Amino acid sequence: MARAALKTLLLITALLLGGAPPAFAGPAGSPRLGLWIECEGAHHTLDDAERIAAAVDAAGALGATDLFVQVYRNGTAWFPTRLASDAPYARARARGVDPLGMTLRLAHARGLRVHAWVNVLRVDSGERSALVRALGPEAVLGDETGRPLTAPGPWGSSQNVKPDTPGAWLDPGSPAVAERLSGILGDLLKAYPALDGLHLDYLRYPMPISAGSKSRAEVRELGWTAASRAAFLAATRKAGVEPSRPRWDAWRRDRLTALLRRLRDVLSSDQRERVLSAAVIPAPREAIDRALQDWPAWGRDGLLDVIVPMNYTADPLAFDALARTDVARRGRAAMLIGVGAWRFADDVAAIALRVHLAREAGAQGAVLFSHDNLRSETGAFDRLGALLRAELRTPATSIRPATTDEALPAP
Repeated sequence: MARAALKTLLLITALLLGGAPPAFAGPAGSPRLGLWIECEGAHHTLDDAERIAAAVDAAGALGATDLFVQVYRNGTAWFPTRLASDAPYARARARGVDPLGMTLRLAHARGLRVHAWVNVLRVDSGERSALVRALGPEAVLGDETGRPLTAPGPWGSSQNVKPDTPGAWLDPGSPAVAERLSGILGDLLKAYPALDGLHLDYLRYPMPISAGSKSRAEVRELGWTAASRAAFLAATRKAGVEPSRPRWDAWRRDRLTALLRRLRDVLSSDQRERVLSAAVIPAPREAIDRALQDWPAWGRDGLLDVIVPMNYTADPLAFDALARTDVARRGRAAMLIGVGAWRFADDVAAIALRVHLAREAGAQGAVLFSHDNLRSETGAFDRLGALLRAELRTPATSIRPATTDEALPAP
């Protein structure tokens, strides 16, 4: 009963009360609201000019400031490149549509920023993927027995393990993978110089879970390739230390960070001012230990401009606690909290509450997942937009002051 009463109090506070002026360090002095827009999903938004225009209109109704538009998924591209399959882009062009070009034009006309959202390491189609064929099976992660994730599962020595997100995963420690991904993103940025940012997703290792359930499995069970293991053993011999499980995990964690540095160099190479952001596992300890994704270090070392923890919990109290934990670990980066709007598409007040809690925790705003989920509920964009416009005009009460280098770069 007390828990329910506290939830009600949080909702009333979020939607009705104001507070002290925010200390947001962004260029406009106002909070950010982002919207993830899928390239496929239920509506295949980028396949059709009318759907693209409707998505930008919906973002406007929402009061969004930033669009995170998915243009690279499953090793296929919605932009021109010869380094991966760009069949979706070619099909759209055959219909007279340049998906990302049209999105940029319409969004910029409304004053919205556009970030190209790319799924970095997960390749859903496995051996059928042109990218996997080009890189070879040695670039695909597997289990400690040597079976790649392109083979039928489950995996692991126990034959009872699978990745938390199905599909093939590329090895971030592979030089060939880093070279290919750098080239693909270089093609994207060259084709669309007006992009405001690059948004990285699946920049991590797969997290093993027990087959048939969501329970955790030993992290050692997945994330292997013969080449990376050999490179690790060579590194330990050179350093004069014994190989161990903690050193193996630290080595792979470093390889992922090295890949991020490589991709950041691509973004910085043309001297344009763009934002580099990443969607990350929200619990820092789980991110570091199980996904080998040390995003607190990435924020501390200035490798990311914006960190977006995917805080999709249904419990507002747990959401608030995790948001505050994440903000405290963001380092020099700005933070936008990812909100699982798909859980509450028919309850726009619950979504607005989480946007408020994100700001109260000290984040510069929130990103909603996703356009497709909200579009499936009639009138959701308008109803939610009415609440969010009121929320984003209301000063947050506890946003912590940000230093100059924590600000989101201007568009």
